[in-house]
Amino acid sequence: MADMKVAAYICQGCGLGERLDTADLAKIAQKEGKAQVVKEHPFLCNAEGVAMIRNDIDNDAVTHVMIAACSRRAKTEAFGFDDVAVSRANLREGVIWVRPDDEASRETTQEMAADYVRMGCAEVKKMKLPGANPEAATNRRVLVVGGGISGMTAALEASKAGYQVVLVEKAGSLGGWGAKLYKRSPARSPYADPQDTGVDAMIAAVTGDANITVYTNAITSKIEGSPGRFKADVSQESGATVTEEVGSIIQATGFTLYDANKLPELGYGKSANVVDQAGLEALAKAATAAQSNALPMAAK
Repeated sequence: MADMKVAAYICQGCGLGERLDTADLAKIAQKEGKAQVVKEHPFLCNAEGVAMIRNDIDNDAVTHVMIAACSRRAKTEAFGFDDVAVSRANLREGVIWVRPDDEASRETTQEMAADYVRMGCAEVKKMKLPGANPEAATNRRVLVVGGGISGMTAALEASKAGYQVVLVEKAGSLGGWGAKLYKRSPARSPYADPQDTGVDAMIAAVTGDANITVYTNAITSKIEGSPGRFKADVSQESGATVTEEVGSIIQATGFTLYDANKLPELGYGKSANVVDQAGLEALAKAATAAQSNALPMAAK
């Protein structure tokens, strides 16, 4: 590669400078590794060391970086230069930490470190940055499947963030199980009385939002593609099918109630006084509606 420029950086921190001749390692990176830029640093992963590498990348046309320091599993954020090829020569864990710290072993430890530098330089010159996917797409529309509280919340938040939203709900109206609740537990102090669910206001916000297209009595009958370029067939109860192109999909399809008939020992289905949570919510809503209808006009 004609425009390749290799830079090798030798760290002296974490005991490397005390155990190894880093100047000699730098010469090996230059002469044998053929690195055009070679530098030593007392603590390569600190802000100054990282800035030095970044400056060479930005201002000295460095395309390939070999870092002779610690394990490639360490300091991943500090050495996360994602715009160049990066190789790591593990001098700390792979050399000095596994070698005896005595004079008799010093020569072979140095030789081992030199081999690591040679391998690091050889490796980085064979590396290439992965190219972009030519078929990648950047469709910013969001498909939300499910029009309950979770789905509507997702749609509204996506709209606030500037995204176009397609919301698909299989029922004839939005709200899901939240619309069937009588009240909800208070979410803030004084936690005294049940509060309105807020579902009606949320439905109004969704249907009045120009960024949100709503399909009710509809399902997603087919989805194909990949992130950034999905095609979703939205089949409506009328028989019509619309294909929507979206970049991402949020599944907010809710839940199914447990069949209380499977608990006959509790009397469900045998006594009108035994109901599940959904039944209790329905009774509460019906009682409230009946009470409201019974009020004189003046009271209303």
